[in-house]
Amino acid sequence: MKEQIESYQPKRASVVAIGDRRVRAFVGDQQARLGATLWIGNTPTRIVSLAGARRVEAIAFDTNAFAVGDPVRCTDEEAAWPTPRAGRTTLDDLSFEPGGATPVGQQSDARDTLSCGVEVIDTLLPLAGRGVTLILDSGGPDEAFDRLLRAAGGTVVCASARIVPDATHQVLGSSALALVVAAAWAEMLDDALLAIEAPPFDVDELLVNRVITSIIRVELRNGLEILAETLELGHSDTQIVMRSDGTIDLTHSSSRRRPSQPFADRFGRLAQVREHVQIFGEHDLEDDDLAMLADAESLEAGLIG
Repeated sequence: MKEQIESYQPKRASVVAIGDRRVRAFVGDQQARLGATLWIGNTPTRIVSLAGARRVEAIAFDTNAFAVGDPVRCTDEEAAWPTPRAGRTTLDDLSFEPGGATPVGQQSDARDTLSCGVEVIDTLLPLAGRGVTLILDSGGPDEAFDRLLRAAGGTVVCASARIVPDATHQVLGSSALALVVAAAWAEMLDDALLAIEAPPFDVDELLVNRVITSIIRVELRNGLEILAETLELGHSDTQIVMRSDGTIDLTHSSSRRRPSQPFADRFGRLAQVREHVQIFGEHDLEDDDLAMLADAESLEAGLIG
């Protein structure tokens, strides 16, 4: 009996399950391929999985009007991502564009380093142009992240659940679909900066793109103890650890770009001095080391401004 239930197929191509902006459908003998359009009534969705047993999974921007049993129809048309919209957009306002051509901006690899005008970043933690910067946030204020975007300038495509004032194009929401739409828009636009605010582990697929300049803010809900696990999301070019007061933790931050000298030497020494202080205190430190600690405190406040 169990085998009969599991092998049961609807008599017609139709929706069999509905989730959060995702549907599963039985398509029968219709031909289905990844990325193609699955029509549910008059609404286009994008096929993202061939689930077997003549079933597919598709994503949709709004599933509220769908019901189990709704008829479906497969086509070979590409379900193109929606054209970028300036200003703020919710996922419910978007739809896939069947047969649409996705314009891809002419990206250049000319910039090796992105100068943002924040001293502590430009000198110690250079941002990689056409690379990925990961902000590991222990609960800092939004103003620190916003200042970084404002300093970077240009076309800022953002996915965030809050309103980001310096974003030229923003998809409101923190779901995986909002992140993917923002990434697609950044690829379509010339010289775009992709800014993402997301909980941990939602952005792994976006970190492989080295063409777009990406700044991704990941919330560290449990503090620095999950730092190593979060970094397994991908190999970012720069990691900036932000404390709960919005200052930068230089000891745990790093960049693959070459820091300006003589800051690089002092940066390495700073970590050693701080480790010494944690164990033995400051009473036996040299004057130069004490001055370095004081300089670091001044620099680490740089993101707030």
